[in-house]
Amino acid sequence: MIAFQQIESEEGMENGAPSIRLFGVNERGNSVMCHVTGFLPYFYIPAPVDFQTKHLQPLQLALEVFLL
Repeated sequence: MIAFQQIESEEGMENGAPSIRLFGVNERGNSVMCHVTGFLPYFYIPAPVDFQTKHLQPLQLALEVFLL
């Protein structure tokens, strides 16, 4: 197991795929860079209380238009 205290991070693309670099220090005070790959980014937005299945397609279309 690798344990370190994260101090800073940066995100980007590596060979066309998302990547994150985490910078920090370990228990001995050595600098550490952890390169994280092989994941799919996501975000979470809580749905309104009255959200129903019929709202999914319009939401998806709105997100696709906004993100393109």
